[in-house]
Amino acid sequence: MLENQKPSTPVLIKDLGMLYPTEKSKQPRRFGLYKCQCGNEFKTHTSHIKGGGTRSCGCHQKNMAHRTHGLRYHPLYTVFVSMKSRCFNKNNIRYNSYGGRGIEICSEWKDSFQSFYDWALSNGYKKGLKIDRINNDGNYEPSNCRWATNEVQGRNTRRIMSTNTSGYRGVSKNGNGYISRIIISCKSKYLGYFSTALEAAKAYDTYVIKNNLEHTINMVL
Repeated sequence: MLENQKPSTPVLIKDLGMLYPTEKSKQPRRFGLYKCQCGNEFKTHTSHIKGGGTRSCGCHQKNMAHRTHGLRYHPLYTVFVSMKSRCFNKNNIRYNSYGGRGIEICSEWKDSFQSFYDWALSNGYKKGLKIDRINNDGNYEPSNCRWATNEVQGRNTRRIMSTNTSGYRGVSKNGNGYISRIIISCKSKYLGYFSTALEAAKAYDTYVIKNNLEHTINMVL
């Protein structure tokens, strides 16, 4: 059962009539024998069932403790909390780069750490990797996320270095023209010399797409 799901109401098997809850109780209360959705049978006050105070034989509380609190100290829980804070907490110093510009988290993850945890373990998560959005303008959701190293995440960024005066990633002015370069495995690869910044940017994007690289493109093709 996922952590955001509530158990169904137990089914009454037998009305046990009026009983004293404890040996010291002065007032009898109506009891019933109920069947939990897990299959166990248990005895409790009928009023607790009707009032919604008792929804399981105790298995739900144990399950919640295992799934939520038992995983609270897992590294993925920190990733989960940080992700939500960036998107929804306006006091987070990184909010403007995420929630402030419309980046959201799919309901499947936002409402359930267990769902995010299961996806992470099934999609390449290892300690030390960071969650990375493939499309930097897209949301946090299974189809747009992966686990990446700092190097890959650093390449996949919408930010352009402050020293870049061309306005395009991988493009720098040189004399009357522009040079297009790309960094791969910490080595610079020359892509060509062009008369305009736009042409140089197109060369950069073409090389990234053709070689199926993880770099963010200029999106000018």
